[in-house]
Amino acid sequence: MKANNNGWTPERRQRQSELIHHWRPWEQSTGATTQEGKERAKMNAKRLTAMGLYKQVCKLCNARQLYQRGYKTKAWRMMFESEIYMAEREASLSHRSPKAQYCQQRRKAKRTNP
Repeated sequence: MKANNNGWTPERRQRQSELIHHWRPWEQSTGATTQEGKERAKMNAKRLTAMGLYKQVCKLCNARQLYQRGYKTKAWRMMFESEIYMAEREASLSHRSPKAQYCQQRRKAKRTNP
């Protein structure tokens, strides 16, 4: 039989499909169960992404415009929420695994010493 582009023959795909349906890995995946784990997982989309930081910058710009227009209460609330987010982000960075910390140090070293 001719193989697909990725090297899997139809027979191999069928056998793998049967094995996976027998193992049922989706029934064993639970995700975060503790409240702390859920809080950390909630930050995954925001943490260390360019889009997450961009959204925070946009919030701060909007808060500044609101403040200048006289909506001081709403502006302060937006700025306070942004400060809480940044504090959570900093706290989440300190809980990184040793391997992740090592990789981060290597990236910083490469940037400073090309």
